[in-house]
Amino acid sequence: MFNMSKIRENSSIILWTLLAFFVMSMTVGGLVGGANIVDRIFGRNQSNLYVGSVEGVNITHQDFQKEFNTQLQNSRSQNQTIDSRGVQNARNSAWNTLVDKIIQDQLINEFDLSSSGEEIYNFLVNFPPAQLQQQLTQSNYFADSSGAFILDAYQSALKTGTYPNNLENYWLVWENYLTDWLPIRKLQNLYSQTSSVSDMEIKTEFYKKNINCTVKYIYVPINDINDSLITVTDDEVKSRYEEDKEKLYKLDASRTVEYVLWSDNVSDVDSSLHSTYLDSINSSSLRFAGEADFSTFNEAVEVFGLNSDTLDIIEDNKNNSGFPYTMGVMRNAVRFAFDSPIGTISDPMVADDGYVVFHIIGEKPTGYKPFSEVEESIQKTLIRENKKDYAKTILQNDFINENSDFSQIAESNEFIKFDTDSLKALGSTFKSIGRSNELSGTLRAMEAGDISTPVTTYSAVAIIELLEKDEFDQEIFDAEFDTIRDRLMLQKSNAVFSTWLSEYKKQIEIEDNRIHLY
Repeated sequence: MFNMSKIRENSSIILWTLLAFFVMSMTVGGLVGGANIVDRIFGRNQSNLYVGSVEGVNITHQDFQKEFNTQLQNSRSQNQTIDSRGVQNARNSAWNTLVDKIIQDQLINEFDLSSSGEEIYNFLVNFPPAQLQQQLTQSNYFADSSGAFILDAYQSALKTGTYPNNLENYWLVWENYLTDWLPIRKLQNLYSQTSSVSDMEIKTEFYKKNINCTVKYIYVPINDINDSLITVTDDEVKSRYEEDKEKLYKLDASRTVEYVLWSDNVSDVDSSLHSTYLDSINSSSLRFAGEADFSTFNEAVEVFGLNSDTLDIIEDNKNNSGFPYTMGVMRNAVRFAFDSPIGTISDPMVADDGYVVFHIIGEKPTGYKPFSEVEESIQKTLIRENKKDYAKTILQNDFINENSDFSQIAESNEFIKFDTDSLKALGSTFKSIGRSNELSGTLRAMEAGDISTPVTTYSAVAIIELLEKDEFDQEIFDAEFDTIRDRLMLQKSNAVFSTWLSEYKKQIEIEDNRIHLY
């Protein structure tokens, strides 16, 4: 029990402690824009101050909004539609850009890859970016009679300083841009140098693209096998559910809302009345929201003769946050659902397909989809997987020996088909059965006259007889070796830094508060 006498005795200490907290709160609040001192002391989420952080480096709302506006402008310049998904894509791009920049800046500093003024000048002189060339020629600078860029004239003007004064703005803009871009380019080149291509990879690529073959095959199309022929036990289904539920069936905490939608589809409305129609549904949604606030949501639904539906909304962006695809990405509705008390009725909100009024009616904790809801889909997955084993069994039972006639086997079994294909590269798509790495690898290992064991592609299981195959030509391979190596190296080099960056971001501490803010 509380001892009131002790509290009275220590009241001066308590008051001085509270005063100290108050002064600290005011001081820190003034310094960091309204921080909650208690939150800072106990290390709580500072989403009111920062959109997020990367390894302790904070991303401010101002920086995020600036980059978001840049991404929106880029989309508009490419004539992209800025609907709710366009806005969300711009937010995601802004976040990824800022996160990547923090990581890149740290690496640039660590490896001392910053660019000097002399380096930037030399790059502008010797390697003028294509966009700069276009800007200059469009303004009739350093362009010949056909409008092509004259590199010699451009370089001479920069080296001697004999260019119009109004071009100073071009240099200033590009110097600022290259100050950031050149170090990132050096960083990417540094990582690109770590990529390598083995002789085996080059040879495998050569075989896939250059060695042709002629084949015949019997095959079983997976879709031709009736589901009723495949047995999947209850235990197998339950085991797969337990195996996958953390990854596939986990449910986030959600808010349950009921809603009414006024569709803005004007396809059945005379074009001259489009504006009037849209004004009318906007007015109807406003009157409904007023009536719902005055009485109840359900009474308003009945009075207006409308139909309502329900949604479970989550804060995360995945699966459209629970909204139907046609509504779009309604992040304002997400914030309403999670920032308002249960029972609150929203004002009309604009969706991609009309106006919506929401009513928060409940909430659900985190959990998993019930087994009963996913049992059927799991069973279908297992049935498709087992069909491939079933198809292998059919082929192996009917294929008795190497002298078996493929066409006769196909005629004697309703599931088995027969086909041929000729002069196809080993890595090609083959008629009726498609392609797979297993198929191309099997063909590479076979000799003319060989018959394979069952080989699987996405749509079929087949037994292949190799009738003819080009001989490996060492001279042709040697002649194409460098070209293939350079192509594979370019592919790897272009991907190595982005692949590394993607994996690195999984290993470091990144705090993303966006779902609690937008």
